[in-house]
Amino acid sequence: MRNGWAESQAQTGILSFSVTSNASAGLSRFSPLLSLVLDSGLEHAERDVSCKTTMTLTLFDNLVEIERRIGATGRILLFLDFDGTLASITEEPARAQLSPAARTALTELSRRHELTVAVISGRRLSDIRARVGIPGIIYAGNHGLEIDSGSWSFRVFEATRLRPILLSLCRQIRDEVECIPGVLVEDKLLTLSVHYRLASDYDAKRVVRLVRAITATFSDWFKVTQGRKVLEVRPRISWDKGTAVTWIRQRLGNHNTLAIYVGDDSTDEDAFAVLRDGISVRVGSSDTLAGYELADPDLVCRFLRWLNSALDLRNESTRTPSSSG
Repeated sequence: MRNGWAESQAQTGILSFSVTSNASAGLSRFSPLLSLVLDSGLEHAERDVSCKTTMTLTLFDNLVEIERRIGATGRILLFLDFDGTLASITEEPARAQLSPAARTALTELSRRHELTVAVISGRRLSDIRARVGIPGIIYAGNHGLEIDSGSWSFRVFEATRLRPILLSLCRQIRDEVECIPGVLVEDKLLTLSVHYRLASDYDAKRVVRLVRAITATFSDWFKVTQGRKVLEVRPRISWDKGTAVTWIRQRLGNHNTLAIYVGDDSTDEDAFAVLRDGISVRVGSSDTLAGYELADPDLVCRFLRWLNSALDLRNESTRTPSSSG
């Protein structure tokens, strides 16, 4: 197989892969849906336009094109990040949760036979699965290093093998930064997150310097990426959200399938890069490879509601009328 897969093996229901280390229809039908997603949300839409980047289009200004692509496909594979996408960023990671509206929209989509939902997060798999808690969804944790569909599971073997080294790195980072007010070091077994959202500006800069310096001594095995007030310490292997998305698509089958990916983080850019044939949406204002953008999780929720209604209308329009007599 390509993309760095060296071997695969089945282990009592867990698929483990060893990964080689590598440094490197028309607007008229949908006018009710436009009012659905924009109702009471005009200020969000205006704010979405104001943060527009040069090559990225505002999603709600392009629903006709989205509708056209939905109408031309048989199945949809919907990928969603969690923090900053489905749920608002919180000062304390443990407090992040789905809003009732987002939970309802996601639950309705998860029950559709023509659509598969996958939530792909930097959180640990057990955390994101418990936090969302909706059956019928594929959950991917640790930036795609571990995946579970309910009927099959997957873990990147190389990341598991590095656990003892990661534990040593985690201890050294904790010794240096956990004494700093507002800092949280989260050990997620396959990766680490160092949160500093509650730290002062001075201490935040200090944390970034310390974590990067310590991780540099483990650079044969791990790398640091910058998130939103968080540093992600991840294995230096050829696996990321983009690789995970590709693997899931191949696992489910790509024939006549449209992939949609919505995410807010720098790690989601890896997924945008491999989905040039799909629909990619960046949440928030940032330079991005995504084709579209949304301002915040509230608009993501409105898009999910629109998508559910759009699929209902598509199915109604393609249903063959029963013959009379």
